[in-house]
Amino acid sequence: MKNIDIKNLDFKKIPKEMLIAVGVSILLVVLFVMFVYIPTGKRMRDMKGEAAEVSRETSEIRGVMGDAKSVDEAVLSMNKSITHIENLFPRKEEVILSELSNLATSMNMEVVSISPQKKSVVTAIDGVTVSVEGSVVVEMPIRMSLRARYKSVGDLIIALRGAFPMLVKVDNLDLSSAGKEDGVLNVNLQLNSYMLSDTAE
Repeated sequence: MKNIDIKNLDFKKIPKEMLIAVGVSILLVVLFVMFVYIPTGKRMRDMKGEAAEVSRETSEIRGVMGDAKSVDEAVLSMNKSITHIENLFPRKEEVILSELSNLATSMNMEVVSISPQKKSVVTAIDGVTVSVEGSVVVEMPIRMSLRARYKSVGDLIIALRGAFPMLVKVDNLDLSSAGKEDGVLNVNLQLNSYMLSDTAE
């Protein structure tokens, strides 16, 4: 094969058609690199990133599904969990006050007064960290004044600790004789209830 000395090459002697063909070839290579190769490489990198994100989200969904055998079972399980959280931490104070009042009335207790106190944001309850994504947990103290017999007071305390659907803690209990009727007590309860809020109160 004959070697070509590019330094001594006289471009004037090269046919114009060949120069055009070489120029077009170089232009095609440049256009391919600019409009096909580089964008395709970027798209491939983007697709790899998207695939990694989908994989991560799939892993999270599988983690939530746990031992569920199907997506339907997983959705049912998640809905139950959401319902449980909504019961423990309602979003309206009226719900808590109404349920407390109804519970006391069902136990033949007279509700003299029930009043919520100033709310505050909490991050832990009894040393246990609590958090719900997208919401803040709010503590709402409640003062409750009742007239009841001693047994009913005991039943109410047991119900608040176990059967009551919302998270309510008895902070203080004060009993005194009503004086008018034998065995009837004035009951003053200081409770701490918990609810969810979209923003800090």
